Order: sequence, then structure tokens, then C-alpha cells
Amino acid sequence: MGWMDQVEYRWGAAQGNQGLISAGGALRDVNGDWIAGFCSKIGTGTAIEAELWGIYKGIDLAWNKEVKFLIIETDSQLALDLLNKRTDPTHPLATLLRAIRRLIAQEWVVQ
Repeated sequence: MGWMDQVEYRWGAAQGNQGLISAGGALRDVNGDWIAGFCSKIGTGTAIEAELWGIYKGIDLAWNKEVKFLIIETDSQLALDLLNKRTDPTHPLATLLRAIRRLIAQEWVVQ
């Protein structure tokens, strides 16, 4: 495998349950070496919003870097549950969840 063939990603930050949120993370290759990273001020929201924005921005970065295999790491079981189950279209995070799912469904392998 080449250096861009398999990548890990980590992210997410929130101040309290409802407050200022940001997202940041790092893309690393299979050896743990740095590929790219980001830090982004999101605005006001909840911890789960910070996690999901981090996931979205991380996947988007990996896609734009032409990564072929991506392993997503998060410590948020709630984020995983929301991404893995059908979401009511009226859910407050439905648009963000759909955007993440669209990125994951591209022509690559994402775990």
C-alpha cells in the first residue's frame, strides 16, 4: 500500500452541552505519520454537533486528498448511532447526517 492508501482520522471539541463548538483533527497514514489536519470554528451548538462536524470535515478532507481507505475514529457512541440508523428528516441534525453519509458513499472504503 502507498502512503495514501489507508488513513485514520480523529476530531471534535465542545465547551459544555450548549456553547461554542469547534472541530479539528488529523489525517495520519498507516504508520501514524501526519498527512494533513484542520481546525475550524463552527459556532454555537452541542457536543454531538461538534463531533458530527468534525467527522464531516475530516471525511471531506480525506476525500479531497484522494485517500482510498479511511478509518474514522470517534469516542462518541451517539455520533455512531446517529450515522448508522435512519434519521427522521425533521431531526435537527438530519442535513449534516445526510452530508456525511453522501461522502461515505463515494467510491472508496470507509470504516
